Amino acid sequence: MQKERFAVIGITVLLLLGVAYFGLVSYMGAKRDQALGEFNPPPAVNRYEKLAQPDHTAVDTPSTPVEDAMEREAFDRETVAKYDTLLTVRQETLDHERWGRLYDRLIDSGIDSLSPEEFEDLRSLLEDSKDLLDLARELAKRGGPVHALKFEDGIAMELPHLAPMRDLAGMLSASAQVHARSGDIEMATAEILAIMELADTLEDEPIVISQLVRWAMYRVAIDSVERSFAPGEYPDSYAEQVALRAAQGLGRDALRAAFETERYMMTDYISQSDAQGWANHEDIFGDNSFVTRTARWVYDSPVMQPWRDMDAIAYSEIITRHMETLDVPYYEAIPSQESIEEDFEDLSMFHIGTRATAQAIGGIVRGQARLEAQIDLLTIGLAVENYQQETGSYPETLADLPMAQRIDPYSGEPYRYSVTAGGFLLYSVGTNLADDGGLHEFNTGDIVWRGQLPEKNAPKKQQMVASTKS
Repeated sequence: MQKERFAVIGITVLLLLGVAYFGLVSYMGAKRDQALGEFNPPPAVNRYEKLAQPDHTAVDTPSTPVEDAMEREAFDRETVAKYDTLLTVRQETLDHERWGRLYDRLIDSGIDSLSPEEFEDLRSLLEDSKDLLDLARELAKRGGPVHALKFEDGIAMELPHLAPMRDLAGMLSASAQVHARSGDIEMATAEILAIMELADTLEDEPIVISQLVRWAMYRVAIDSVERSFAPGEYPDSYAEQVALRAAQGLGRDALRAAFETERYMMTDYISQSDAQGWANHEDIFGDNSFVTRTARWVYDSPVMQPWRDMDAIAYSEIITRHMETLDVPYYEAIPSQESIEEDFEDLSMFHIGTRATAQAIGGIVRGQARLEAQIDLLTIGLAVENYQQETGSYPETLADLPMAQRIDPYSGEPYRYSVTAGGFLLYSVGTNLADDGGLHEFNTGDIVWRGQLPEKNAPKKQQMVASTKS
């Protein structure tokens, strides 16, 4: 009798656990579906999806006549075909080993470090690559898209066009430096503008890595200005063209669209019931103990579906919060960013998918602020140099420039500026939010126009934040 009672109790407990489990499955699945249902596809998604369907016929929409839609789609397909041609030309004509060797020298030390023989070798290589560069310039003028994105592949989507795009930016930069050194300022400027235009062919790609490559190409353009022209050597008319074009590259809306697409794809991926192989991600945790190995193995099992859904929801919430910080200047978003990072650190070991994929998002938001600072420093730096050319002296403060005051996205204050014995020092406080006196370090130090160091350019007067506010 007692055994029967225990059996009944045991069965009842199992039934209750089963009901609770399936209730949890239903509840977490509904929350996951709600998160996925909130996806608001960026307009560009439809445009790229059409390109991924060879037999697609343009569909009329209330805002776009059929003729216009079909004409745009035909133009897009022609652009993609031209990019495919460019890749073929690049593969068949470019001496990759020779170019890689010369470009490494350019990146490390600039064109002035090349020997006369190396300079002529670079000039010869660029002449041999004339057809390739002409195609790159043509694509830059046409705009994107340059590649058909297959969103149906989710995070497995292939992006083979990004690395060549970055490489083309490097070739245009080398061409700009060669033209500048040869005295052809107009052609050097055209190459710098072409880099920015080529970068913006990626602007509508709602993919985070595409936006990171676009940023990198803009930084190549800014570096090209610094490397091609010494302070005071760049005529104001050309400098103004570059500054105005650079201002179009801020791209907050593009990053927001990329985050939205990433949120949907990763939320769906993390929650999938088939094994994701998270057990192999030993680098997610600080250790590889028995407990963490077991946690990863258990996470991959079918019974963990509710926890994978919970993980997916956590990812969706974190990236949504990051997206919201893009609505305000970075310095106003810093408390929110810190709160997100603290909540991320508090996630349990069973948030394996989120911990594997969401950690870098805060750094991407900081990267957006870095791009904004670099574009501002380009604009201000060229204005200061041209002020000196026109007046014979540098402005005492940035307020003396005939332009609107720019605010450092990291500090919320005017950019640091001082007149020095050898010229001037202009910088943002950078990601560590500390004024390091113009110490130029990529990851932690200040972001400095022309990368000047205090010990090489000691300030003659301290004209820092206080003076720029006057």
